[in-house]
Amino acid sequence: APAAHAAPFGKLTVDASPSYLRLGMNDTVVVTVHLLEGDGTPSLTADVPIAVDFVSGGEYAAFESSLIVTNDTGQGSAVLRLKADNPPESWKLPLPIMVKAYAIDNGGVNGNVMVYITSTGPIWGYVVDDFGSTITGARVTVTMPDGKLFPGDFVSSSGAGAPMGQYRIDNLPVELYGHYTLTATKNGYTGTRSGVDAGSENVRNDIVISGYHET
Repeated sequence: APAAHAAPFGKLTVDASPSYLRLGMNDTVVVTVHLLEGDGTPSLTADVPIAVDFVSGGEYAAFESSLIVTNDTGQGSAVLRLKADNPPESWKLPLPIMVKAYAIDNGGVNGNVMVYITSTGPIWGYVVDDFGSTITGARVTVTMPDGKLFPGDFVSSSGAGAPMGQYRIDNLPVELYGHYTLTATKNGYTGTRSGVDAGSENVRNDIVISGYHET
Protein backbone atom coordinates (compact mmCIF):
# COMPACT_ATOMS: atom_id res chain seq x y z
CA ALA A 1 0.00 0.00 0.00
CA PRO A 2 1.24 3.53 -0.69
CA ALA A 3 2.78 5.30 2.26
CA ALA A 4 0.81 8.18 3.72
CA HIS A 5 2.38 11.52 2.97
CA ALA A 6 1.48 15.17 3.24
CA ALA A 7 0.70 16.25 -0.28
CA PRO A 8 1.41 19.88 -1.26
CA PHE A 9 -1.32 19.94 -3.89
CA GLY A 10 -4.52 21.90 -3.40
CA LYS A 11 -6.80 20.69 -6.20
CA LEU A 12 -7.74 17.47 -7.97
CA THR A 13 -9.45 17.20 -11.34
CA VAL A 14 -10.96 14.11 -12.98
CA ASP A 15 -11.42 13.26 -16.67
CA ALA A 16 -13.16 10.31 -18.34
CA SER A 17 -12.56 9.04 -21.86
CA PRO A 18 -14.98 8.22 -23.29
CA SER A 19 -17.84 9.55 -21.14
CA TYR A 20 -20.14 6.58 -21.84
CA LEU A 21 -20.35 2.81 -21.75
CA ARG A 22 -22.65 1.07 -24.21
CA LEU A 23 -24.58 -1.73 -22.56
CA GLY A 24 -23.62 -5.12 -23.97
CA MET A 25 -20.60 -3.80 -25.91
CA ASN A 26 -17.90 -4.59 -23.34
CA ASP A 27 -16.84 -0.93 -23.25
CA THR A 28 -14.35 0.51 -20.79
CA VAL A 29 -13.83 4.04 -19.52
CA VAL A 30 -10.41 5.37 -18.54
CA VAL A 31 -10.64 7.74 -15.57
CA THR A 32 -7.62 10.00 -15.09
CA VAL A 33 -6.90 12.21 -12.09
CA HIS A 34 -4.63 15.26 -12.14
CA LEU A 35 -3.14 16.91 -9.07
CA LEU A 36 -2.92 20.71 -9.16
CA GLU A 37 -1.40 23.37 -6.98
CA GLY A 38 -3.73 25.93 -5.43
CA ASP A 39 -3.12 28.28 -8.38
CA GLY A 40 -4.15 25.59 -10.90
CA THR A 41 -0.68 24.67 -12.14
CA PRO A 42 0.27 20.95 -12.27
CA SER A 43 1.53 19.49 -9.01
CA LEU A 44 4.30 16.98 -9.76
CA THR A 45 3.51 14.88 -6.70
CA ALA A 46 4.07 11.13 -6.91
CA ASP A 47 2.75 8.24 -4.81
CA VAL A 48 -0.44 9.98 -3.71
CA PRO A 49 -3.26 7.44 -3.14
CA ILE A 50 -6.54 8.53 -4.73
CA ALA A 51 -9.71 6.58 -3.95
CA VAL A 52 -12.31 6.31 -6.73
CA ASP A 53 -15.94 5.68 -5.86
CA PHE A 54 -19.29 5.99 -7.63
CA VAL A 55 -22.73 7.45 -7.06
CA SER A 56 -25.79 6.53 -9.14
CA GLY A 57 -29.54 6.65 -8.80
CA GLY A 58 -29.80 2.87 -8.50
CA GLU A 59 -29.36 0.57 -5.54
CA TYR A 60 -26.33 -1.16 -7.02
CA ALA A 61 -22.70 -0.47 -7.85
CA ALA A 62 -22.05 -0.35 -11.56
CA PHE A 63 -18.25 -0.54 -11.16
CA GLU A 64 -15.76 -1.90 -8.68
CA SER A 65 -14.22 0.79 -6.50
CA SER A 66 -10.63 1.58 -7.50
CA LEU A 67 -7.43 2.98 -6.06
CA ILE A 68 -5.21 5.24 -8.17
CA VAL A 69 -1.64 6.08 -7.19
CA THR A 70 -0.18 9.16 -8.89
CA ASN A 71 3.07 9.07 -10.87
CA ASP A 72 5.82 11.71 -10.89
CA THR A 73 3.71 14.00 -13.08
CA GLY A 74 0.95 14.09 -10.47
CA GLN A 75 -1.39 11.97 -12.61
CA GLY A 76 -2.84 8.50 -12.44
CA SER A 77 -5.58 6.49 -14.13
CA ALA A 78 -7.86 3.49 -13.75
CA VAL A 79 -9.83 1.47 -16.30
CA LEU A 80 -13.50 1.03 -15.43
CA ARG A 81 -15.56 -1.88 -16.72
CA LEU A 82 -19.15 -2.73 -15.83
CA LYS A 83 -19.48 -5.34 -13.11
CA ALA A 84 -20.65 -8.63 -14.53
CA ASP A 85 -23.15 -9.26 -11.70
CA ASN A 86 -25.25 -6.13 -12.33
CA PRO A 87 -28.89 -6.65 -13.41
CA PRO A 88 -28.95 -4.48 -16.59
CA GLU A 89 -32.55 -5.42 -17.38
CA SER A 90 -33.60 -3.25 -14.44
CA TRP A 91 -31.69 -0.15 -15.56
CA LYS A 92 -33.43 2.92 -16.84
CA LEU A 93 -31.10 4.19 -19.54
CA PRO A 94 -29.23 6.41 -19.87
CA LEU A 95 -27.95 5.82 -16.35
CA PRO A 96 -25.82 8.74 -15.09
CA ILE A 97 -23.03 7.84 -12.68
CA MET A 98 -20.87 10.31 -10.81
CA VAL A 99 -17.26 9.15 -10.56
CA LYS A 100 -15.81 10.60 -7.35
CA ALA A 101 -12.10 10.78 -6.63
CA TYR A 102 -10.61 11.96 -3.36
CA ALA A 103 -7.13 12.07 -1.87
CA ILE A 104 -7.03 9.55 0.98
CA ASP A 105 -4.46 11.54 2.98
CA ASN A 106 -6.13 14.87 2.33
CA GLY A 107 -9.89 14.47 2.56
CA GLY A 108 -10.54 18.09 1.60
CA VAL A 109 -9.22 17.55 -1.94
CA ASN A 110 -11.61 15.82 -4.30
CA GLY A 111 -13.13 15.97 -7.78
CA ASN A 112 -15.72 14.23 -9.89
CA VAL A 113 -16.83 13.57 -13.46
CA MET A 114 -20.03 12.15 -14.97
CA VAL A 115 -20.16 9.00 -17.09
CA TYR A 116 -23.25 7.38 -18.61
CA ILE A 117 -24.40 3.85 -19.34
CA THR A 118 -26.50 3.88 -22.51
CA SER A 119 -28.28 1.65 -24.98
CA THR A 120 -27.19 1.70 -28.64
CA GLY A 121 -28.72 2.55 -32.00
CA PRO A 122 -27.85 3.57 -35.58
CA ILE A 123 -27.59 6.75 -37.62
CA TRP A 124 -27.97 6.29 -41.36
CA GLY A 125 -28.70 8.20 -44.53
CA TYR A 126 -27.13 9.23 -47.84
CA VAL A 127 -24.29 11.52 -48.79
CA VAL A 128 -25.66 13.72 -51.60
CA ASP A 129 -24.81 16.80 -53.67
CA ASP A 130 -26.81 20.03 -53.99
CA PHE A 131 -29.23 18.33 -56.40
CA GLY A 132 -29.84 15.23 -54.27
CA SER A 133 -27.65 12.91 -56.35
CA THR A 134 -25.74 10.37 -54.27
CA ILE A 135 -22.00 10.63 -53.64
CA THR A 136 -20.03 7.43 -53.24
CA GLY A 137 -16.77 6.96 -51.36
CA ALA A 138 -17.21 9.93 -49.03
CA ARG A 139 -15.65 9.57 -45.59
CA VAL A 140 -18.17 10.09 -42.78
CA THR A 141 -17.22 10.99 -39.22
CA VAL A 142 -19.43 11.36 -36.16
CA THR A 143 -18.70 13.89 -33.41
CA MET A 144 -20.14 12.85 -30.04
CA PRO A 145 -22.05 15.22 -27.76
CA ASP A 146 -18.90 15.51 -25.62
CA GLY A 147 -16.92 16.75 -28.63
CA LYS A 148 -15.00 13.51 -29.22
CA LEU A 149 -15.07 11.45 -32.42
CA PHE A 150 -16.90 8.13 -32.45
CA PRO A 151 -14.28 5.50 -33.38
CA GLY A 152 -14.41 3.74 -36.74
CA ASP A 153 -13.99 4.27 -40.47
CA PHE A 154 -17.24 4.94 -42.33
CA VAL A 155 -17.59 5.51 -46.08
CA SER A 156 -20.66 6.10 -48.26
CA SER A 157 -21.37 2.96 -50.27
CA SER A 158 -20.21 2.37 -53.83
CA GLY A 159 -23.28 0.19 -54.37
CA ALA A 160 -21.83 -3.12 -53.21
CA GLY A 161 -23.86 -4.43 -50.28
CA ALA A 162 -25.82 -1.21 -49.81
CA PRO A 163 -27.45 1.42 -52.04
CA MET A 164 -25.06 3.87 -53.69
CA GLY A 165 -24.16 6.80 -51.46
CA GLN A 166 -25.63 5.28 -48.32
CA TYR A 167 -23.74 5.40 -45.02
CA ARG A 168 -24.62 3.73 -41.73
CA ILE A 169 -23.08 3.91 -38.26
CA ASP A 170 -24.30 1.30 -35.78
CA ASN A 171 -23.91 0.91 -32.02
CA LEU A 172 -23.91 4.62 -31.24
CA PRO A 173 -24.75 5.56 -27.66
CA VAL A 174 -28.43 6.55 -27.46
CA GLU A 175 -29.96 9.31 -25.34
CA LEU A 176 -26.76 11.04 -24.34
CA TYR A 177 -27.14 14.70 -23.52
CA GLY A 178 -27.02 16.73 -26.74
CA HIS A 179 -26.86 15.65 -30.37
CA TYR A 180 -24.40 14.22 -32.86
CA THR A 181 -22.68 16.12 -35.67
CA LEU A 182 -22.06 14.27 -38.95
CA THR A 183 -19.33 15.32 -41.37
CA ALA A 184 -18.82 13.93 -44.89
CA THR A 185 -15.71 14.71 -46.93
CA LYS A 186 -14.56 13.87 -50.46
CA ASN A 187 -11.83 15.37 -52.63
CA GLY A 188 -11.47 18.39 -50.36
CA TYR A 189 -15.22 19.13 -50.21
CA THR A 190 -17.05 18.91 -46.90
CA GLY A 191 -20.65 18.71 -45.76
CA THR A 192 -21.96 18.82 -42.19
CA ARG A 193 -25.25 17.94 -40.51
CA SER A 194 -25.79 18.85 -36.86
CA GLY A 195 -28.38 18.03 -34.22
CA VAL A 196 -28.74 14.36 -35.20
CA ASP A 197 -30.00 11.75 -32.73
CA ALA A 198 -29.20 8.04 -32.84
CA GLY A 199 -31.52 5.11 -32.35
CA SER A 200 -34.25 5.22 -34.99
CA GLU A 201 -34.31 3.02 -38.10
CA ASN A 202 -37.10 5.21 -39.48
CA VAL A 203 -35.16 8.48 -39.56
CA ARG A 204 -32.94 9.19 -42.57
CA ASN A 205 -30.16 11.74 -42.10
CA ASP A 206 -28.72 12.84 -45.44
CA ILE A 207 -25.50 14.86 -45.55
CA VAL A 208 -25.13 17.43 -48.35
CA ILE A 209 -21.64 18.12 -49.72
CA SER A 210 -22.31 21.45 -51.35
CA GLY A 211 -20.41 22.30 -54.53
CA TYR A 212 -19.23 18.75 -55.21
CA HIS A 213 -20.47 16.67 -58.16
CA GLU A 214 -19.63 13.10 -59.11
CA THR A 215 -17.96 12.67 -62.49
